[in-house]
Amino acid sequence: MAGIHEFSGEILDYNKALYKALLEVKVDRILQAACMLEDCKGIVWLMGNGGSLALASHMATDLQLAGVSAQALSDSVAMSSYANDTRYSQVFYSQLSRSFKKGDILVFISTSGESRNLIAILDGIRTAPNNCITLTGKDGGKLKSYGTNIHISSQNTGIVQDIHQIVLHQICHYLKDRV
Repeated sequence: MAGIHEFSGEILDYNKALYKALLEVKVDRILQAACMLEDCKGIVWLMGNGGSLALASHMATDLQLAGVSAQALSDSVAMSSYANDTRYSQVFYSQLSRSFKKGDILVFISTSGESRNLIAILDGIRTAPNNCITLTGKDGGKLKSYGTNIHISSQNTGIVQDIHQIVLHQICHYLKDRV
């Protein structure tokens, strides 16, 4: 039974670390991001890798329900095809290069901020760095310096992803009654 008691302590430690990191999130950045999405005249494109891509897909649906035109680049068939025909570092750029228009907003979700397939978009679409929201963790990587950055000060992937989800839910909650 000692194992379950140790696990209980781990849960409390995780919750304390999550709460500490959540309190360090810059509220003004969340407000900036919410205002950008509220004023969006085009499509909000969301993307990430792994758990962040799952969150992007979830949030695209929540944004749509809040009245925002949103699309996650999470179609596994399209991603596989582009990765096979080009390379994985171009999987999102290949999908966006012809679809991204003036007035669109890009939302990048990345625990490390170093995902090459996300950075490729910023390198390839000239207006993208001005029309983007980046959610990062750990040290923020390259993505931290682009657009409106909401950074989570934690090295723990689970905590970063949990807080990314909280932040995006807060934004959707705000938009739900305004768009």
